[in-house]
Order: sequence, then C-alpha cells, then structure tokens
Amino acid sequence: MGKYFKCLQHVHVMALLVLLANIERSVSEPGKTVQAAPGNKTEEFGQSINKFSIELYKTLLSSYPDTSSDTDNIFFSPLSIAAALIVTSFGTSGNSTAQIRKVLTDDFVGDVHATLARLLDDLAEDNEDYKLTIANGLFPDEQFTILLRYMRQVENYYGRILKEVGFSNKTENARKFINLWVAKKTNNRITDLLAPGTISRDTVMVIVNTIYFNAPWATPFNKELTSKSTFFGLDGVKLVDTMYNKSTFQYGASNTLQSDLVELNYQGEEFSMLILLPWHYNGLSKLESSLTVDNLNAAIEAMDEWIVHIWLPKFTIRRKYSLIDNLKKLGIKDIFTGRADFSAMCGDCGVMVSEVAHEAVVDVNEGGTEASGATSVIIDRNLPAIRVDHPFIFLIRHKATGTIMFMGRVTDPTTSADTTLTNDSPPKTTSPPITTTYKSLSTTSPPTTCLSKKPCRVKKGVLNKSCCGCKMKFIDPQTNKTMAARNLLKKYKRLGICDKEPCISKQCRKKFGEKP
Repeated sequence: MGKYFKCLQHVHVMALLVLLANIERSVSEPGKTVQAAPGNKTEEFGQSINKFSIELYKTLLSSYPDTSSDTDNIFFSPLSIAAALIVTSFGTSGNSTAQIRKVLTDDFVGDVHATLARLLDDLAEDNEDYKLTIANGLFPDEQFTILLRYMRQVENYYGRILKEVGFSNKTENARKFINLWVAKKTNNRITDLLAPGTISRDTVMVIVNTIYFNAPWATPFNKELTSKSTFFGLDGVKLVDTMYNKSTFQYGASNTLQSDLVELNYQGEEFSMLILLPWHYNGLSKLESSLTVDNLNAAIEAMDEWIVHIWLPKFTIRRKYSLIDNLKKLGIKDIFTGRADFSAMCGDCGVMVSEVAHEAVVDVNEGGTEASGATSVIIDRNLPAIRVDHPFIFLIRHKATGTIMFMGRVTDPTTSADTTLTNDSPPKTTSPPITTTYKSLSTTSPPTTCLSKKPCRVKKGVLNKSCCGCKMKFIDPQTNKTMAARNLLKKYKRLGICDKEPCISKQCRKKFGEKP
C-alpha cells in the first residue's frame, strides 16, 4: 500500500446483523491461526457482552424523542457491535484502547481477541439445523499505509479479512463494493448499509461485522392456529396476527423483574429466544429499569421445565442506528475525537472514527413445518398460560455460553417499517404462578377485553372506564366459560394478580373490596 494519507482522516466502524428468527456458517477464515481460549473463558466473556448489551439497550431508550411513538420497537446485535469495536481496538493504543476495554470487557481477565475469536467459532459451528454466518471485514483505502505488524495480528486472530478499496479516488465504487460484500454475507437482507455520502475521500478504512441468523423453532407454531388478537401497545390497542403453541418450555417468574420468562428453543436447541413479559400491561419501563446482568441471570437460573400455553405476536423489525452518541454515554469517547490513538494500526497517522453504524433485521413467524393436530385451542387447568399481548423484551441467546447475540423490545408488532435513529407479583410457591389472560369475544373495532356491546375507547393502551364495569363478563381461557367481574376479581385475588384486567373499573374493584 502507498504512504499517502490525509491528516485526521476517518475510520468507519460498521456493526450490523440480519436475523430471521424463526442463523450460514462461515468456514474459518484462511490464515487464521489463533490459539484457542479455554471454554470457560468464552462463558465469562459472554457475561461481559451481556452487561454491555443491557447498558447499550438503556442508552437506545434515550434515543427516542417520543417514547409513546410506534418507533419504540428496538432491535440490535450487541455481539456484532462489540465484535466490530474489539476488532477496531486492535489498532488503538493508550486511552483509546482502555476506554473500549472498560466498556466492553471491564470484568473480563484474559486475551480478549483470542476469546472473541473462539466465541465466534463456537457460535458458528457447522450445523444442519440452522444457518449462522459471522463475518468480519476490514476495508482500508489502497493508498493508506497500515503497519505490517497490525495486519499480521489481525490475520492471526480473525483470518485474511483485509480488502483494499479506493476511497480517495473511487469513493462510489468503494461504497458499492462494500455494500455488495455485506449483502452477500447477510443473504441479501441488508443491501444498502452505506448510503450515498456515508463515506468520502477522507475515509481511510471501513470496519464491518455481519451476523446472519436463520433457524426454525424446535417446536414450530401451527399456522392454522394463528389468529387476530389484541395487543395493548404504548399507543393503543391493535389487532395483530398472534401465534399459539403448547409445548414444554423453560418457564419462570421473577419478583425482581416483575415479569414472566419463557424460553423458546430453535431447532438444535443451541440457541433460544428468551421472552421477558411484564406482569402489568404498563410494566415495561419498570422491567427495563430493574434489568441488570445479575437480575437476569438469577431469573434464568430459577426457570424450570413446564408445559406452557403461549400466544406470541408475529413481528418484523428493521432498525438502523448511528451509535456514536450512545457509545460516548457509555465511556468510549477518544476514538471519535482528535485524541484518537490508532498508532498500533498506522503509527502517527492522525485518524479518528467518524461513524459507527448498525443495521438489524428480525422476522419472527411460525417458522418451519406446521404442526399437526386439532385447529382449536383447549386450555388445560393449572398449566402456565403466557399471552404476550403487551410490550415485552426478547433476547436471542447462545445457550452454552449464555451470550446475548440479539436484543430487542416490541411495543407495536404491526410496525415493520425501516427506521433510522441517530441519536403486583404472583405468590411465592414451589410451582410457578398461572398467568391468566382473558381474550375478547367482541368483533367490533377497536377491540375490547370485556363482553361489551360498545367498543372501548383506548388511549395509550389504557381502556376507557366508561365501557367497563361490574356488569361486564369475561371469558376464562382455563374453563372457556364466562365469568362475572365479581368472580373474576376473586380469582385474581387468589392468584395475586388483581390488576391484570384493565377493563374492570376502579369503582368495581372498590365495591368488591379490591384495590382500585
């Protein structure tokens, strides 16, 4: 490569993924000779990634100008973002390296690069049950001088991932070349990561990490049982396509998180989706504020196998993020300023990071072949029933290491548009509590959870009390019989979840001796 460079040029870090949640394994990159890290180190490293996941998630919450808008859906890959930043840190020195390590792997003791390489290999082992591709790409300008030692270290840990392009004289061709590489690695799910104008003649390197995940459920949802059902979102109640399944799942309830947890395995059972569903319709913010790595681990540890009824909305989320402000909030600052130290990559070259872009896609549907059996839903008494009919958090995890690969929340399952963002608990018993939910028989619009002749007016997910009261009747999914409000409240009181049904007015609760 030539020795030409411009003062204070720009390094782009592109961390991105694509996921069809329903994962292509890239074979070991040629030239990779990294020494294997111990297996227990990958689990320890995974916990560091999980801590970063939750902290980054909370900074993304503050990126929304209006928390009641339909753009409240969140989806990202903390593993992809962390991998791109760790690869970037290979070229940094001094405080630039220290800040990245502190945010990503502060609690980890060991060779970060060896452990990351081992983890990525563990995740992407060949398997007929799913497709998982994890790829790193370094695209330096052909006239930018890179230290030979840096290139050898990168090749040793991550393979031959350097591909020269012409930013300084063929900017548009370079942009299209990188986009084509990304499209190939993501099965054409992300085709225009680098929009026109994203890179310029001052760009000296683009660093990319991609993850493509596609796997069917271990126990597929029967498409014949998918139906329209109510979802109490942040901006109102909507009818959404809702899947149903009954199978053996890991299930638990956390008093600390005030949430139910249910784990849905993907085929091969190496990866799973963990759903965290608040006990209260408006309990998402409380779940988010109490969510920490320790609290999450404790809740997962307490889960056990149960036959569970689950209703889960179908949803698709596509998100683009510019993460510089979020990373600055977490403590990674110098690499975005003139204080950036990339001397390990290019000596006294005066470069900085000008963008950290992330694009993520998830598509959750029935997945796989349809299950055979009856087309009606029969609810068994005393089995946990999880109706995911209000905002929730979901995680895609590698079960062996516990690493969170993807994380998100759904506040509106009907929102799938491309969005770019720049900057009372169940009783303690030996068996898990029954999460009871009562669906509407009303066909009027908007829907209501009570058997009212008139539709309820809804504002921000809260049903107007004018249509709800003591005279309303409800359907008990456990018995498929109607229940009066009085009897429903008695049952709720026994289960310790008296506020589960928003259609029962405060006056009615007070009349029957319940808390308004």
